[in-house]
Amino acid sequence: MHCPTSFNHTYLGSIASKLATCMGIKMEQEMQIGKEEKSMAGQNEDIEKEAKISVLIKVKDMIYFLFYHNYTHLSGWIGIGISMAAFIMLIITYKDNQFATNFLLIILASLFIVFQPINLCLKAAQQVKLNPMFKEHLNYTLNNEGIGISQGDDSMIISWEEVRKVIEGKNHITIYVSAVRAYILPKEYYTEQYQQVKEVIKENVGGPVCKWR
Repeated sequence: MHCPTSFNHTYLGSIASKLATCMGIKMEQEMQIGKEEKSMAGQNEDIEKEAKISVLIKVKDMIYFLFYHNYTHLSGWIGIGISMAAFIMLIITYKDNQFATNFLLIILASLFIVFQPINLCLKAAQQVKLNPMFKEHLNYTLNNEGIGISQGDDSMIISWEEVRKVIEGKNHITIYVSAVRAYILPKEYYTEQYQQVKEVIKENVGGPVCKWR
């Protein structure tokens, strides 16, 4: 009568041992799969942290840069203020003024809202025409190491520590490395990579330094 009971205990113990072994193997497999998924996710994340774009600077891009640089500083606003004040004064007093006074007011009124914009447009066209760098595409590689720039046989890397500010306009992202030196990235050349470019910059440049739309 005791033999069947002993047999059952032995049989059940064998099944339990096999189940435990199978569960252990399954857990190890699941852990291994989890590690592989994390590794793949890390690799994908590293890939996404790099953006490669190629841009060609045109006259319109240089005009945008020069206008922004000149009219977003205090000196630019003061100049516009002087021209507007002269224009208003001309309207109010031109009947009582002498010819020389009206001529001077016309010059002042036109100086910063007519002559300077025309001069900036001419300057932009000249820079793009005469600078060999703007005759061919500039290739940019943005990743955690910095900003790689290449053109033909020439190449250089700018570290993120060198970046002073980043300004996003409607059609451009401009990366400043000094008060007067910047790299213009026209958005028309990377519409599909726009978010990727933006994320790489945001990850490597402090928030207060960047001005996004």
